[in-house]
Amino acid sequence: GFECLTVDIFPLSSTQTRDYLRVIVVYRAPNSPSTSMAPFIDYLSNVTGCTHPSLIVGDFNYSNIDWYTYHCPTLSVTPFLDLITQGSFNQYVDFPTRGNNILDLLLCNSPIIKDVKPDIPLSDHIGIAFTINSFIAKDKIAPPSRDFSNADWDSMNNLIASHNWTLSFMGKSISDAYEYFSAFTNDLIATYVPLKKPKSDNGYPKYLSILYNRLQRFHANAANSDLTHSLRKRFDKALKSFETNREIRAVQSGNTNTFFKYCKSRFKSNNSSLPGILDDKGKILLTDNEKATAFSKFFSRVQTSPLSAPLSRPMVCQTHFDLPSIFPEQILLAISQLVPKCCVLHLGRLKTRSKYTLNGLTISPSDTVRDLGVHFSKKLNFGYHITQITRKARSMCNLMLSSTVIWNPTAIGLVNRLENVQREFTRRVLKRSRQPPLPYLDRLKLCNIDTLEYRRALRDM
Repeated sequence: GFECLTVDIFPLSSTQTRDYLRVIVVYRAPNSPSTSMAPFIDYLSNVTGCTHPSLIVGDFNYSNIDWYTYHCPTLSVTPFLDLITQGSFNQYVDFPTRGNNILDLLLCNSPIIKDVKPDIPLSDHIGIAFTINSFIAKDKIAPPSRDFSNADWDSMNNLIASHNWTLSFMGKSISDAYEYFSAFTNDLIATYVPLKKPKSDNGYPKYLSILYNRLQRFHANAANSDLTHSLRKRFDKALKSFETNREIRAVQSGNTNTFFKYCKSRFKSNNSSLPGILDDKGKILLTDNEKATAFSKFFSRVQTSPLSAPLSRPMVCQTHFDLPSIFPEQILLAISQLVPKCCVLHLGRLKTRSKYTLNGLTISPSDTVRDLGVHFSKKLNFGYHITQITRKARSMCNLMLSSTVIWNPTAIGLVNRLENVQREFTRRVLKRSRQPPLPYLDRLKLCNIDTLEYRRALRDM
């Protein structure tokens, strides 16, 4: 049913297997029986399982495969398409090779193919001409980093403590001492901090990357075609399914660190660039170069030029209060500027309220006062404070655990108002994970967390 020839090509200047190129020439008969599909797929799986790039070319006689969407209505061809998808192969022939069908294929799992075009037909099939850019396609290897979590801190501390720093810095200038200290520290790090390999994958499986690359390539050629929309829907469905399964694994793992790490990765913004700023003339600065120039001009106003002569020794001050004279008018002026920040909080049941003035100005009364992050009301029930923090706690839960020693409520209504934040959050997590609804206490056991009331009680102890 099929014939194959496999050849390895390698340069004489390299002995690394990753610099090889494996070429597989295939002929599959048009009347090949369905029983030959399994050995055909097994053979291709074995010969393409190498670490270096593989190139498959030949007459496959698959006439009903849509190579824009990698879809075929014939179920017997599905194992062949799965092999291409799992092996990260791309099909580069986009023109008919016999009649109106693409029967001859050019598959490669490395971006080394370019200039694919029809060639002079030597038979009833149109030839395929292509260029191999470079089959020595070395991957970019990220440099390793230091694993400080597994460093030998005891040995480093002992060497630092036993080193004679006074003798080492004796007779050295500031620059020489800094260079000596830097060299000493770097030598300690190189000796007692091991290296670790960087993570190379981006967290997404290969089939999603292949679908995304195909969608980009076809979108550049025909952005509004039906095939592009069909491939986009297929990619969106696969991406949504992958994200849903990842959420389910994070929730069902039972590991609190894994769960909150996943939540942080979803809420964290990938945009690290500075937003647009305005200069002194009101011009909007968008590029990094313009922003850096504007900051440089602004901070240059407070910078001084280097001194041409060294500073003299400071004179010993004979006064105990080394401040310039402060006049009463200056004190009153400073107090008058603080008046808008002051307010009066009346406590008690008296209907008559006294008026307080400061430097001739009346201090306005208020029903609530914010002190050290806590809102105090005239009834001292902290209801206003709890309302404010629960509103903010929809996105930041730590606000409900700040300064709880002061405002920890005992009223059932206020306790339930605080607990509703975590109750709603856990309910949304299960709903997003497509889990059946559970009672609040069961959701806490599933997420391995305690109630807010219990956590506040621990802080009060």
